Amino acid sequence: MRAILREVGIKLGTPSRAAFALVEPLLVILATMLREFGRLTKQVLIGMASRRLVADAMPKRTSMAGSDRTRR
Repeated sequence: MRAILREVGIKLGTPSRAAFALVEPLLVILATMLREFGRLTKQVLIGMASRRLVADAMPKRTSMAGSDRTRR
């Protein structure tokens, strides 16, 4: 637990019960943030993969060069 707190910049000696009571809500917040970060990262990666699958499944467009659209 002390190692986790050191990671966020909080240095503790031997924690008393009162000090631990102040730190506990911070740990809950940290755990929630990490969980949500993981969930959102997963959603983004799934979305990117889905778009890639759709793009790969679509027929490739051919170049319009030399067509009537480029001539006047």
